[in-house]
Amino acid sequence: MRMPLRQLLGVVMLLAANPAAGEESAPPEVVAQPVAQAPAVAAPEKVVHADQPRVQIGARVHTRYLFTDTAPHQEFELRRARLMLEVAPVSFLSGELDVDVAEVPAVKDAFADIAALPWLHLVTGQFKKPFSRVELLSSGKLPLWSRGIVTKRIAGNYGFGGRDVGAMVRAEHDRAALEVGAFNGTRTSPEVDSAKDIAARLEFLGGKSFDVGASGSVLNKNPEGTAQDPWHLWAVGLDGRLRIGVIDATVEALYAQEPIPIGSRDQLGIVAWLVVRTPRLLGVSIRPIGKFELLDDNVDAGGDHAVDLLGGINLDFQAPIRLFVQYDQVLPEKNSSELKARSVVIQLAIDWKTDLLTGSPALE
Repeated sequence: MRMPLRQLLGVVMLLAANPAAGEESAPPEVVAQPVAQAPAVAAPEKVVHADQPRVQIGARVHTRYLFTDTAPHQEFELRRARLMLEVAPVSFLSGELDVDVAEVPAVKDAFADIAALPWLHLVTGQFKKPFSRVELLSSGKLPLWSRGIVTKRIAGNYGFGGRDVGAMVRAEHDRAALEVGAFNGTRTSPEVDSAKDIAARLEFLGGKSFDVGASGSVLNKNPEGTAQDPWHLWAVGLDGRLRIGVIDATVEALYAQEPIPIGSRDQLGIVAWLVVRTPRLLGVSIRPIGKFELLDDNVDAGGDHAVDLLGGINLDFQAPIRLFVQYDQVLPEKNSSELKARSVVIQLAIDWKTDLLTGSPALE
């Protein structure tokens, strides 16, 4: 009985000297609370940062050396020399201005983007019509030295795509996006009618592996004060992109009406390319590329096809430098309006963009 008595007296003396020692261990839990809550302090900073003004500047210089089978057989070419400015003074308003001194007219993009709702935007100014995946792909991401004969003909020369002055509504929801716009459609001619061109694009994003899209464009002309009757032309397109491992493939089909002196005729164009994205070694990714194009001047006639074949190697250095070495050949049939051509192109592309407020590189 002596040992329990001594232990009991020791416990009583300890409690008398330090009453808090007999309480439950709640205080240590209270002390630990601030440590557990520390990560929650950083969350509001991210939200505030997202709403802060944004000022981004960029530069794009694409220069190349051409070997061709037409005169001049060898020449230097400055393809792009562009300065870009993007500002967002508030969270719901942004604007962009791109000026390219290597081309005329120099102003490429000049527009404002207003977010009426988080999923609904109004874009107004000068920008690309929502038509054709290949045409809409930024030159800073384009793996080709040229967009090719199909896109140049249908989206560019005919005016179904490309840049124009107008207004567009863009709606986004989860992995789907819809763009519908109205444009002047004058491009190279003075405004002599009040009719507007209409263009639209619907796109579904399948995560990182694939995405598909559909485009449509209508040219409307109603020349006022002339003897010419109103006329309308249309074009449609289907496209997709697939990314599996090192394989990155893009395909697009365009069907369009070509304006001719009397009526119109239907044309079909198909574009497909494949890039192999090898892992970087010493900061360089070697990317073989191959492209196939088919352009049919008149789907109701024969002997008027043209094929465009391209092959080459792209060297992707640490951003923002790329080097293209590509061979391109156009093979037309007898009745095709395309000309036979061969080209070897060595192109250096520098695409740089940064955020002035944070000093960090900006993604295009």
